[in-house]
Amino acid sequence: MSDWKKRGLRTAVVGIAGSLFLIEWAKHDSCFYFNSSALNDATRVLLVFNLAWWALTFMFVFPPKGKRCLYISIGLAAGIILSYILPAPPIDPPNAAWVLQEGAIHVFKDNAQDLDKYHVEHQAYPASFEVKASSVVLRRYFDFQYVPVREQDGTIEAYRIEGRPAHPPCGCDKSLTFTPDGNIYATTQPRAATNADERIRKVSW
Repeated sequence: MSDWKKRGLRTAVVGIAGSLFLIEWAKHDSCFYFNSSALNDATRVLLVFNLAWWALTFMFVFPPKGKRCLYISIGLAAGIILSYILPAPPIDPPNAAWVLQEGAIHVFKDNAQDLDKYHVEHQAYPASFEVKASSVVLRRYFDFQYVPVREQDGTIEAYRIEGRPAHPPCGCDKSLTFTPDGNIYATTQPRAATNADERIRKVSW
């Protein structure tokens, strides 16, 4: 086998091994794909890391004896040029737990306004209601549900809006519940929060 074939085979083995390691590393973090605003973002991140790994492999493994410095110089120059040409892909949008929690509270307040209008018109709250969340990120991280509370005569004079984490290990791990008096309760238990749980906020709208 000629020398360049041996170097090419060695480079391919090292490159593939590194790529497989990066993919397994991404799978090890259960939130890697979920935290990306789209799977495409996660794919782009893996692509960038893989390209960087293959570039290092070609610079250090493929070059023949006496030409490694030349390959490294060319690789570094190409990397610097590409870093200015290609924008860096987002690894994770700002989906910190407290940001998501504040966003869910805004969803509660916005929907409470609509429910108050309905109550003024009908003297009762609706039997069913679709909780609206304009943010795609919030709809991704929370499952919102309207729960009517019926009186003995069947009228609905109260309700709850529950926001439960869609994927608890990622983002906000708290279940949040809003009541018409403006109280917001939270729990980290795998259930909807109740008024027996910690009250984290009282809001107005």
